[in-house]
Amino acid sequence: MQSFEMSVILTFRNFFNWIVFSPLLIITLLLSPVFLKILNGYYENKEIKITNSLYLSVFIKYLSLYLIVFVIIFFTIWNTGEMPYGRTLNTAFIVFLSGWFYICIYILYQFKSRINFNFFRKTQKYVYVIFILILSVLMFKKNNIRTAYSDVLREQLTIIISN
Repeated sequence: MQSFEMSVILTFRNFFNWIVFSPLLIITLLLSPVFLKILNGYYENKEIKITNSLYLSVFIKYLSLYLIVFVIIFFTIWNTGEMPYGRTLNTAFIVFLSGWFYICIYILYQFKSRINFNFFRKTQKYVYVIFILILSVLMFKKNNIRTAYSDVLREQLTIIISN
C-alpha cells in the first residue's frame, strides 16, 4: 500500500511539474502549426468526424497516459522500496511526452474543422524561428530532456557498436 500511495503522489507531482514548470506548454503551442500541417497533408481528402464526447475521450487518453507512467514508477518503488532513479524518471518522461503530443494532435484533429487556424498560417515562419531558438536553449541547458535524449542515444550507440 505504501508503494501504491507513493507512486500516486509521485506520478501526480511529476505530471504537474512536467506540464507547469517545464517549457512543454510553450513548445506545444509552437509545434501546433507543424501538427496542423501534418494533419492537412494527411487528412486532406478524408472527411473529419467530430466525436460528441471529446471531453470524455481526452480524459480517457489522459488517464491512460497517467496509468502507464504510474506503472513505470510503481514497479520501481515496489521493487526497491525507494524513489525511482533519474533514468527511470527520464523513461517515464519520454513516455509522457509521447502521450502528451499524441493527445495534442488528437485534439487538433478533432477541432480542425471547427476552428479557424489562420493565425498559425500567418505566423508560421516566426513560430519556426522561435521554436528552434527554444529547442537550442533546452539542448545546451542541463535538464531532464537533454539527459533523457542523451541516455537514449548512448544506449543506441552502444547497441550499434556492439553489433
